[in-house]
Amino acid sequence: MEGLSGRPAALCRLAAGGHLQDNNLRSEVREKNANLNLILVFLQRLHYNGINKIWCLSEGTESIMNVVLFVIFSSLEYLSVFFFLFALFRFEIKEQILNSIICSVIMSFVSHMFMLEHLSSISSIVQFFILIFFLRLLLRTSWFYSSMMLLIGYIVFALNQTAMLALLKHYNVFKDDVVPYTNQAFLLQGLSCLLLFLYTGFIRFNKGGFSFIEHDGRIKRNFINRSNVTFFVVMIISIIITFISNYWIGSEANPPLVLISFMLLLPLLFLIYLSVKKETADD
Repeated sequence: MEGLSGRPAALCRLAAGGHLQDNNLRSEVREKNANLNLILVFLQRLHYNGINKIWCLSEGTESIMNVVLFVIFSSLEYLSVFFFLFALFRFEIKEQILNSIICSVIMSFVSHMFMLEHLSSISSIVQFFILIFFLRLLLRTSWFYSSMMLLIGYIVFALNQTAMLALLKHYNVFKDDVVPYTNQAFLLQGLSCLLLFLYTGFIRFNKGGFSFIEHDGRIKRNFINRSNVTFFVVMIISIIITFISNYWIGSEANPPLVLISFMLLLPLLFLIYLSVKKETADD
């Protein structure tokens, strides 16, 4: 496209002009041109490496509809986690619906691209940190509280999906391994989303949740205190357990799903206990 292949006329004139006397202006122009070149190179590589196959699967055997369904159900997964966290920590959901949908769709394409590049083993780790950034952007909370909120939502969703998969396999609803882009995977994703939306509705209906995180992004109390240090240590341990569980599921043909579910339940209970303790202490 013409808009991507050539530099803007104003920048070209400034960069090519030999009549500029202000060295600072020349330096600024060169920096702008350098940044623009980087963007152009990035777009060209993206077009060459990914954009042509974004609607295709790496095996090339599935239809575009499978990718569309993957994007839809993945977006619903991320959206259900966002809504659950908003309800659990008493943020207004209506104010964040559009932004949450946009972030969820973006993350679904990120997940899809990781699948295409056969990077599913590190996908959850990278997505975890991207989601922390999105959550901080949406709610304007500190990095610490954004990480804590997301970790709780992440573990709840992983626990739900793992326990549900164990039940479906136990009752022979799923006889084979669940493969992405298949009807079994879409069913599992849909049921997981439904559960989280039900949790969200239950919390909202009963006016539950935690309020120790200020809605304007400020922290009620001094950040460096015993409560937050304990939270931080438990969070680190929880992250390690969560990613070990995720790797275990992805690396084995028949992982012990019940054992993994209990592994995820343990850090979740500790995080909920610390949240309740912090809530009562702040009151």
